[in-house]
Amino acid sequence: MRKTIPLLAALGLTLAYVEAADVPPGYELVQITPGDAYYTRARMNNQGQIVFMKYQDGPDPTAQIILYDNGRMIAITTDAEIQNASPDINDAGDIVWSREIGPFRGARRTHEIMMYRNGEIVQLTDNNFGDGSPRINNLGHIAWTASMPPCQNAGISDIYFYDGRTIRRITAGDANNQCPKLNDLDQIIWTRYNTECSGFNRERAVMLYAANRGGEMHDGDFFQVSDTGSDRAFAGSINNLSQIVWTMRIGPCASAVQLWENGVNVQLLELGGAPLINDAGDVAFYRFHHERSSYQAYLYHQGEVYQVSDNYDVLWNLVTDINDHGELVYTSGEHGDSDIMLLRRTLTGNRGSSQPVSATSSRLTPRDP
Repeated sequence: MRKTIPLLAALGLTLAYVEAADVPPGYELVQITPGDAYYTRARMNNQGQIVFMKYQDGPDPTAQIILYDNGRMIAITTDAEIQNASPDINDAGDIVWSREIGPFRGARRTHEIMMYRNGEIVQLTDNNFGDGSPRINNLGHIAWTASMPPCQNAGISDIYFYDGRTIRRITAGDANNQCPKLNDLDQIIWTRYNTECSGFNRERAVMLYAANRGGEMHDGDFFQVSDTGSDRAFAGSINNLSQIVWTMRIGPCASAVQLWENGVNVQLLELGGAPLINDAGDVAFYRFHHERSSYQAYLYHQGEVYQVSDNYDVLWNLVTDINDHGELVYTSGEHGDSDIMLLRRTLTGNRGSSQPVSATSSRLTPRDP
């Protein structure tokens, strides 16, 4: 299924420079959205392009996919009555997301996986599953979650993989598998929740799979990354050195950032959630400040920890992506009213001509700030 869509005229945008709590030398913090709507779920590439959701007003609000391209705002979707969610973007500018156009399941339609490439939107899936949370790598390969038709509300979901030609199921249909991430070696990580048709429990494990090739990994190899017995394990991300960051609970309201490398887990940061790692070994994450009831955005960069955000008037300052330049994006605000913030390098010139770090070696030093 293919259709070509016209793009809205690119809108000029004046960036708002923001006072940050602490940023690395050579970086600056800017607000890229104008503060007039609910913006969320931002993802970015190494070329300075950022894709995110913008919710529309109305009794049943829906979201559109917006591309920020080095100062321009471009609407990828424009239909106000259809929900679009969870976008991602690679260095070629290919965008994937989920779109609520599938068969009805109850009162709502299920989501299908869409891809935008060279001015065209292509629908990749057409089934009665709930397809969502897609991620795309620089090969144009995609991983996502597909929730199965209900089995007494068991919540069974599988991980699917598209290699540019065919779609195949990775997991076995016996658990709730969520939030896949993949690198350019087609290694996929995700969070597996144990589940049964008679009920659901909160045991979690971080899983790793080699979809095509993976250095010393063979095609089809499965690994459990999180240690057996790890409490509330949650997959963060995987870089092109096969380094994985993930979190485990260490207290009633606290989690620690773990680093998995070559089969060994170490604690990288004592406190942190939702970690994201780039090929340089930078890690973006959040911390919850209990005394102020606010999540703040952090960056682990060259062995130092920086609190990037300093806005305690809102609940959320949640990091959603980091690129290989050490630039990151995060959502700042509340549910229904938030903006996209960008920590970027202050280098001048064409962002596209800047080369990201080569994925050859990156040594991380555990730190207890």
